[in-house]
Amino acid sequence: MNSLMTLEDFRQKRGAEKRASIRKAASALFVERGFDGASIEAIAAKAGVSTATVYSHFGSKKDLFAAVIAAATAHMHLDAADDLRTVAQAYAQLMLNDEVRGLIRLVASQSERFPELGEALFEHGKQAIYAAFSAAFEAEARAGRIQPREDWTLAASQITGVISQSILMPWLLANRDGIRDPKLVADEAVALFLTE
Repeated sequence: MNSLMTLEDFRQKRGAEKRASIRKAASALFVERGFDGASIEAIAAKAGVSTATVYSHFGSKKDLFAAVIAAATAHMHLDAADDLRTVAQAYAQLMLNDEVRGLIRLVASQSERFPELGEALFEHGKQAIYAAFSAAFEAEARAGRIQPREDWTLAASQITGVISQSILMPWLLANRDGIRDPKLVADEAVALFLTE
């Protein structure tokens, strides 16, 4: 096997590094300054790239924000075979992630002026999380630990609400920590649903 990197491999690697650097800079500035306060110029400067590079990788600030949301929720490493407890614990851990919290606060504070932020959070964050929970609920139903349903969206919404209420909401509304033990919160939330 040839260990030399081809020019195309180098370009792809460098492009991926630039995208990650831009996303990281954008996330920090979105949280710090808000959506409208974080200019593409400031994001480019923080990432050490040109504004043209930002636009060539993401197209628009809205698309960049969507990419930031998608990357932030990718912290929740899930597999379709994960059980409900594993998914709930990953979600609870995600609610303790400072970047995710900052982005949620940003969206909550600016969604009336910028409804596309809420759409991006829902489309690139919540829907993926609901899908993971729905798959886990379906697996639990097949194993006989929960009553089957045709659509698990409501259950996914309910369990994420229980977890978020315990961990995220005290921080979001009163700037104080909620329960900091994601395993405890997740296990208690799962116990509300399972029949065993």
